[in-house]
Amino acid sequence: MSSLDREIDELTSLLAKLSHKHVGLYFAACGERLLPFYEVFHRKESWGEPRVLREALDCVWAALSGTAEDHWSKLIAEIERVTPHADDFDNLAVIGAQDACILIDSAIRALNKEPIPDALEYVFEFSRAAACVQKTGNLQLGSDAESELFEESLVDVPLIEQELKFHRSLIHQVTTWTGGDVSVFRELTLTHPLQLPGANS
Repeated sequence: MSSLDREIDELTSLLAKLSHKHVGLYFAACGERLLPFYEVFHRKESWGEPRVLREALDCVWAALSGTAEDHWSKLIAEIERVTPHADDFDNLAVIGAQDACILIDSAIRALNKEPIPDALEYVFEFSRAAACVQKTGNLQLGSDAESELFEESLVDVPLIEQELKFHRSLIHQVTTWTGGDVSVFRELTLTHPLQLPGANS
C-alpha cells in the first residue's frame, strides 16, 4: 500500500466517525471543486450534461440547509446517465469528469443514508492521475518496481501535498459544522480551487 493510500485510509477513518449529513457535506464540497473539470471535459468532447450535476448539487446544498428532499433515486439515476466511461475517452479530462459524478453521487447517497464504498479514493484519483501525467506522460503506470517507487513518493509531490493538507482541513471544518449555513463550503471551489497543470482548459 502506497503512502497516499495510507493517508486516504486515515481520512476515511475520520469520515467514518461522522454523521451521514456531515459526510454528505464533505462530498458535496469535493464535488463542487471537481464540477469545473466535468465542464472542461464537456467542452473538449461535446459529451455529457453539466446542468444535471449542477442541479443535483444544488439539491444537495438545499437539503443540507434544511430543505426536504425526496427524489434522491431520480438524481442518482440522472448522474449515472451523464457519467462518462474511461473506455470511451482516453485522456485526463474524463477522469476529472468521472470523479465529479462519483463525488456528487456520494454526497446524495450519504444524505440518503446509503453505503458509500471507497469514495475517498475518487477524491484523490484526479490529482493522482495528473501527477502521473506530469511526471511520466502517462495516465497510469504498470505494476513494476518503478511504478511502486512513484506511488510511494506521491505524498511528496507538491500537488498531492497541497490536496492532503486541504482535505484534512476540510474534514476538520465539516466536523465542527453544527448545521444551517453551508455557504463557506459551497464557496471552497472559488477560494481553494483544484488546479492541475493542463487540466483546467
